[in-house]
Amino acid sequence: MSSFFPDNLPYFLSDSTSVMYKTHWNYIKYLNTSFLGINIKIKIKVSSYLDPEKTKRFEKLASITKQNIESEIHACEQETSYSSVVAPWIPVKCYYRIYYLESIFLYYLLGSEAGFKNGGHTKVRGSIRKIIEEGVINFEGLNPDIFSEIDNWENASSFTTTSGSNISGNYFQHPDCRHSIRKKIAEYIKIDWMQKKGIINFRKKVNKDLRDIELKPKKFTIFDYFYWMRIKANYRDVDFLDFENEVSARDSFEYIKEFVGATESYASALENAIITLKQSRSITN
Repeated sequence: MSSFFPDNLPYFLSDSTSVMYKTHWNYIKYLNTSFLGINIKIKIKVSSYLDPEKTKRFEKLASITKQNIESEIHACEQETSYSSVVAPWIPVKCYYRIYYLESIFLYYLLGSEAGFKNGGHTKVRGSIRKIIEEGVINFEGLNPDIFSEIDNWENASSFTTTSGSNISGNYFQHPDCRHSIRKKIAEYIKIDWMQKKGIINFRKKVNKDLRDIELKPKKFTIFDYFYWMRIKANYRDVDFLDFENEVSARDSFEYIKEFVGATESYASALENAIITLKQSRSITN
């Protein structure tokens, strides 16, 4: 586990009725386990000086967000029932913690200020994917292959597993879980794409053709999970997690801890990489 939670966590509790919760608990448990010890290796040389003042605001926001998350966890420890209030929004806070750090990382790696400007979210996602795909960075850790893999919507959507397996208590330990997570990301990509295009179904040939041209080749990485969970939490789709009615407070707290654990493992890797890049660029503050 991350430094947030040194003790082993139990399997999710059986008093929650939400199938969606059990599915996502397995997914974030898998990611939390896989992200342990993640380290970002920079494969290009950087040396020219960059203005560190451009990152100060996001550095402060990343720190404040971390403090806020820690305070929420502490409150949940004091009163478990509060977990049902915190859990729906923890993916949003965790995503922004990562987004701020990814933006800073990309600035010191490539000199890119895209994360600091309008449209930064999609640009940062594209940039992270690109530097992985081009071998600008790679990873070390317990399960480094999952971080370097670039998937596309068509491939991820085609994965199938035994019905009901993803809600079993130990599915996060099964090799299929990795592919189920990617299929879930692909599902959210599809929903978002169809909403933006105003497409209800693919009965019409024009919609099928558009799907084949635009949707099928869409690429993503495992890190996009945080982005899509933020989107789902923000808009509270009807199929998403209902912590107040279908998930017990104790299970909500387990979910929070898993999500924050995975987030902080990745955040720590980004922070270490940022330090390395700043040193390479002779930036001391």
